[in-house]
Amino acid sequence: MKCLRHSLLACSLALVSTSAYSIIPHAFTDNGGCPSDAFLFQGNPTVVYKMDLSSGFYQLSDTMASSINAVGFNESDRYIYGYDTTNLEVVRINQLFDFENVSISGLDTTTSYPTGDVYNNKYYLYKKICRYV
Repeated sequence: MKCLRHSLLACSLALVSTSAYSIIPHAFTDNGGCPSDAFLFQGNPTVVYKMDLSSGFYQLSDTMASSINAVGFNESDRYIYGYDTTNLEVVRINQLFDFENVSISGLDTTTSYPTGDVYNNKYYLYKKICRYV
């Protein structure tokens, strides 16, 4: 049996008002570009590892209070966005790895999203929809 369909959902981040959030002062900063390190979000609750991609060196950055998956960095506002699989909601994450809910209307919260990314101020979520034949 094969799974035949996949689904991609794009949520616009352009409508997210920055004044509505409490963690604004802690966006990721690194000489005007993307953070120079990569971040691995893993486990339940999520443990975040900071990784140097040039050397392979990694170190523990933080342990979060929830399980966050499907993360991506938004260059426009310099935050990481992810999907909180514990509370079934989109979250915005600052450089201290504090996170807060981002209200997204129409989001299917009956499922989890294993993969996500941010591009052009939109948060993309991917889920596998299986129809077996």
